[in-house]
Amino acid sequence: MRIARGEHPQRTPDFIENKELSAQSLIRELSILSNTFLFIENSKAGRLPKTVTHRILSIVDADGCARWIDKYQKPFDDQVSGALTDDMPVLVDRD
Repeated sequence: MRIARGEHPQRTPDFIENKELSAQSLIRELSILSNTFLFIENSKAGRLPKTVTHRILSIVDADGCARWIDKYQKPFDDQVSGALTDDMPVLVDRD
């Protein structure tokens, strides 16, 4: 629209961040990475505790209630691969 009005185009476009989608992606990564690298024994299928998840979400200025976190953690309860960081060279010793 700027060019149509005779104005100079912006050097960088305006991006709108979807905070909920970003938080969902972060929960996915946390879930998969915690399944891979952490040994958590609790009543919630070995999930990362909600207090830890809340604190990590607060770092990126995202918010989520306990039910919302459970909703997005549950699909990844047993998944140990497929994280976005899977291509990074990491030595894993699960013995």
